Amino acid sequence: MSLKPGNIRYDGKKYVVDENAIADSMARKMDEEMKRLYSQMYNRSMTRKGEADRRLFFVAISRGILRYLKEKEGELIKNIHFRNSSGSSTVSNVTYTNLDITS
Repeated sequence: MSLKPGNIRYDGKKYVVDENAIADSMARKMDEEMKRLYSQMYNRSMTRKGEADRRLFFVAISRGILRYLKEKEGELIKNIHFRNSSGSSTVSNVTYTNLDITS
């Protein structure tokens, strides 16, 4: 599985949120969740006003989170504890973590 933050691109005149880069991205999921929660909280749909800025904000947050995780990937998981139904457990050390992050 690849972790995708989303990205921007230059359209010849200005920078815009890249629709292809945010498809199935963390930024897209943040935007969808924002719309869902807004609708639930205010009992109405969000308007499109400010949509470009909001989406850029989510791309920036996603890129920052994934960059941070990539920088710390060796520290993310040190060991895994497995418990079976009888209650006994086994511990396995994790020696390598590789996050597949694409932009």
